[in-house]
Amino acid sequence: MTKFCQIIRTLNRKIYLLVCCMLLLLQITKGFCYLMNTRKWWFCVFIVDTQLPPSLAEFLKRRGFDAIHVMDCPQGSLTSDKEIINIASKESRIVITKDSDFRDYYFLRGYPPAVFLLQLGNIKNQELFFLLDEHIEQITSLFSNQTKFLILQKNRIIFF
Repeated sequence: MTKFCQIIRTLNRKIYLLVCCMLLLLQITKGFCYLMNTRKWWFCVFIVDTQLPPSLAEFLKRRGFDAIHVMDCPQGSLTSDKEIINIASKESRIVITKDSDFRDYYFLRGYPPAVFLLQLGNIKNQELFFLLDEHIEQITSLFSNQTKFLILQKNRIIFF
């Protein structure tokens, strides 16, 4: 009987080690999947246009995005659309704007590289931030999956 008990104990140890290894592998896999899922956040690099508040860039930074406002540029609020497009092209930034001129630039001329057009009318900053928080997962997912033009309206998202 003692020989049998020793075999069972040995098997139990091996099974225990196997289960531990499997659990460890599962944790590593979960961590890897988490990193791959959060990687999309780093894909979204923004430049916020003049007519939007600088606090929008700060809002995005607090959520882990690389974001600058046109006011951070040397010419500040006098930065031209052409210069914004140059910055966006050089730094692979998505232009966040309310200006429909960027829609025309994108569809007629093919630049800037990506546009995030806000068609929300005149809303308070807090409402804007709430809408972005509500849709940020979908927005980042779309941009990370090669969407180049996205429109955010109060009740829907349109993308091309």
